[in-house]
Amino acid sequence: MIFCISGIYICFSLWSIKQERLMTKSYARYLPEEKRWENEMFPSVLGVGFCQSLSGVVCAALLIFVQSMFSTKKSITIKPSISEANDVKKRESQSNSVHSSQSSLPEARFLKLRDLQHILTIGFFGVISTAFGYFSMRMLPYPVVLAAKMSKMLPVIVVGFLWHGTHYSTDKIASCFLITIGIFCFYFTEGQSEKKKVVRLNFNSSKAANTYEDGDTSSFFLLSEIGFALLFCSLILDGFISSTQDVLIKKRKWTGRKLMLCGNLSSALWTLALMLLLEFAEPLSVVGSSVISVFPLGRFVAPFGGSVLQHYRHHFMSIRNTLAVLPVPFHELSKTIRFLKAYPQAQFDLFLIGFLNGFGQLFVFYTIFLFGTLTLTAMTVTRKAGSVLLSIIVYGHSVGRLQWLALVIIIMGVILEGFLSIKTASSKDLDPTDSKKNTGGEGRNVRSE
Repeated sequence: MIFCISGIYICFSLWSIKQERLMTKSYARYLPEEKRWENEMFPSVLGVGFCQSLSGVVCAALLIFVQSMFSTKKSITIKPSISEANDVKKRESQSNSVHSSQSSLPEARFLKLRDLQHILTIGFFGVISTAFGYFSMRMLPYPVVLAAKMSKMLPVIVVGFLWHGTHYSTDKIASCFLITIGIFCFYFTEGQSEKKKVVRLNFNSSKAANTYEDGDTSSFFLLSEIGFALLFCSLILDGFISSTQDVLIKKRKWTGRKLMLCGNLSSALWTLALMLLLEFAEPLSVVGSSVISVFPLGRFVAPFGGSVLQHYRHHFMSIRNTLAVLPVPFHELSKTIRFLKAYPQAQFDLFLIGFLNGFGQLFVFYTIFLFGTLTLTAMTVTRKAGSVLLSIIVYGHSVGRLQWLALVIIIMGVILEGFLSIKTASSKDLDPTDSKKNTGGEGRNVRSE
């Protein structure tokens, strides 16, 4: 038990710290020719997702290989007489079921194609969700992002009710309502100085930094609100991923190991394809420059509606400034390679993020195998709350009194959600006729956030 708890806490705590370091802090290097220091942010959000997916594939394949080795050793110890008798019975059953198996071939192929569709959906939505989540980290303080990601039930309830028509208990809705209220209070009670610091540090734009240092925060159109919207979209996509995983686990009887391997492999392939596409195509940049070039036309039509244009000029300029500093993932592959060559510390951080994420998943599966989903749920509740506190302590985020109160509300909601999950799982464990015991907890650990 101590080994599992230590492994999960150490892996995911360090993973959270290194993730914040990579995505929200700048790296420095000394240029001897120019005799000055240069600071630069890590340019890629897709690169981090690709590294995590690749590490998930490696660790899942390692887990499947080790378990297959143990199962092979067990099968060797079976007595020959028993194995021969089983072989005879198997041949008889195979000969009797040739006709029925041939008739079910089209149905089996259809189910395999549907499984492939589900896996591709999980991978694609996983890439978009990860990208949106990392983009939001550069527009919002990291504790806000962690606080919002403390609830996995909120997007599941929204997607399940609107998409699948699923009804949930009043207790679960109440816990999600508590968490949502706490997240909004935590965000909107934050001081403007912290928001200024986030944008000044997280964008490689001298114009954005100078504007925020001068205090002209109103010239940016809802930049932090855009980050909050991206974070919400990331959570909703996580809800789609969880519901699709449930289909594969409950209806198709997939194991968590197979789901982890195929889901991460699909995400890695989608990410690589998207990075290659954005490496050689820039359609959005052309659209953005065209939109920005339209704004100077205002002075030509000013005589026809000068007062109206003057009234909305501030909003036009704020939208233009926002488009100018928003990170667009064009040429991320070449930018990432160049950045990693220039900053060796970033290489270590990126490798460590992938390593900790992958081995953290192994500890998760080992905990489920030994102690079940009840223990894992209790660990997850305390780990998520600890990650927020650890980020505040390590990186010195300023948190006001109202934000502490909001954080307490969030933790209360997460504890209530964890208690309900434990109660539901324990009732399933007591039911001997329940064949789906512990599958939900195992299958939902494909992504660690």
